[in-house]
Amino acid sequence: MYRRTTLGQILASVQRTEQKVGQILVGQADINTQVQLIAQAVTELGAAVTAIQAELAALQGQGVDTSGLDAAVAQLGTAVQSVQALAPAMPPAPGS
Repeated sequence: MYRRTTLGQILASVQRTEQKVGQILVGQADINTQVQLIAQAVTELGAAVTAIQAELAALQGQGVDTSGLDAAVAQLGTAVQSVQALAPAMPPAPGS
């Protein structure tokens, strides 16, 4: 009787552990997806900053005062860098 109860307790504990591991893995997959989306958005913002800077340079060549836009673009570039610093590197896939 004692042995059967002990085995049952061990089995129940293993099952609870498996459930918790499954929940952690699902949570990690969600986090990895969000990190990828943030990284993609940062890349797109970086490209937009570069394109805006090129357009501003062209306008400046035509004698247009772009000082206000220059300041805004500089702030945007700083914001992009701040987000890049926050985004963690993608963790390796489990088992790799």
